[in-house]
Amino acid sequence: MKTFKPFALLILCVALPFLASAQAADSVLEETFFSSGKMPVVLSVVVIILVGLLAYVAVLNKKVNKLENDIKK
Repeated sequence: MKTFKPFALLILCVALPFLASAQAADSVLEETFFSSGKMPVVLSVVVIILVGLLAYVAVLNKKVNKLENDIKK
């Protein structure tokens, strides 16, 4: 259950801007990205970065837990 909370929080943080932007008016920057076809590229890069950070945090968490268990023994 402890590992579920950070993932749920991450999903909430990622989904919240998309939900909020659905209600906002179109901005000039958004129109520029969509009209030039760059929006899928930007979203892909953001998703790749977030997945990489998530993987890094998961590996780091695993290493820290192993060190904590070694210290307790």
